Amino acid sequence: MAQGRRGVPEPLGLTVTCPGIASEIQCEVTVSAPHDPDNYKPYNALWDTGASRTVVSLDLVASLALKSIGPARNYTAGEIRNANR
Repeated sequence: MAQGRRGVPEPLGLTVTCPGIASEIQCEVTVSAPHDPDNYKPYNALWDTGASRTVVSLDLVASLALKSIGPARNYTAGEIRNANR
């Protein structure tokens, strides 16, 4: 991966080709905590091309020491859920 300023990986586009219909799109991404931008860690990502919001696991939240900025309403095909974590 190309390194930019301060050794931070340069942003890359995601292009995936599949023979037929893909049931899921996954890849490895690198993420840093907001308070430690020089310390990147690899994580697996599952891309939902129809999503209107980003969802991360509680394990990722804990490992990056992320803080909630407030509640969010998530719309799915079958229901509406309120999240506040």
